[in-house]
Amino acid sequence: MLHGLRAPGHWCAGWHPGRLSPTGRRRTPARFTQEVAAMAEPEFNMTGVRIERWLRSLTRAGQVVIRDGRLALLTSYGTEIDSAPIQTVQAHKPLFAARDRALATLNGHRYSLTLDTPELFLKAVRSARPPHA
Repeated sequence: MLHGLRAPGHWCAGWHPGRLSPTGRRRTPARFTQEVAAMAEPEFNMTGVRIERWLRSLTRAGQVVIRDGRLALLTSYGTEIDSAPIQTVQAHKPLFAARDRALATLNGHRYSLTLDTPELFLKAVRSARPPHA
């Protein structure tokens, strides 16, 4: 193999966000950003959010979006980390944590969100849920 060139079968050759990454996780297709742009305005959108799962930082400048009854966590590039219907999302402020933190559970995965104003996020999640009958 020449220095700087990848072999045709190499995992990095021809990789794009719609294919599996080297870790085996499926990435969001590149057309996702176009679909998001074409959708209606979000009910809630916060940028510059640090998103962590356990001790691993997934992004330092992510996005939290509530749109069409779904909460989505996005990276700074617009790829989806996780999303779930707003009825199934659990969100709260931890008792013994920094005041800029909020915890959210989506699809059984617990995420730690570092936001400028976590109260705004929690209020948006509560108001986006339909009233109980």
